[in-house]
Amino acid sequence: MAALLEVSNRSMPIFLKSLPAALTRRLIGDDSAAMLGVPAAGAFRLVTTMLRPFNAMVSPYVRTNALGGLATALTRRLYRWWIDQGHGDRPPWRFPSQWVEPARDRVGRRVTEVLNRSVVVPRPAKTVVSRVLRPS
Repeated sequence: MAALLEVSNRSMPIFLKSLPAALTRRLIGDDSAAMLGVPAAGAFRLVTTMLRPFNAMVSPYVRTNALGGLATALTRRLYRWWIDQGHGDRPPWRFPSQWVEPARDRVGRRVTEVLNRSVVVPRPAKTVVSRVLRPS
């Protein structure tokens, strides 16, 4: 949690440095935040407390509500910072081949595995189902 908050804090302008911790505390609650070591919200506690009533008053009159606009701006800034720092490359891992194959083939294989382990399904039914669901 500390690493995530550190990345978020570094992407914020100086006057918003404690906003990620305050929003995290607001989202997960003070008890959970204390358990995870999230720093105290400070002055932004008042801001985060007032967001919900403010949003409820303003949102019927605007196209995008204030909280949505704030979240969009902060998220966009965080991702831009992440990409600019060189972390925007493709992930270093490869997906296993069974994740890339068509869903029909995966489902067919899984259903066949489950049926073959079942002691209730008769052998002729298992054979028929495995032929029907055989990967193309």
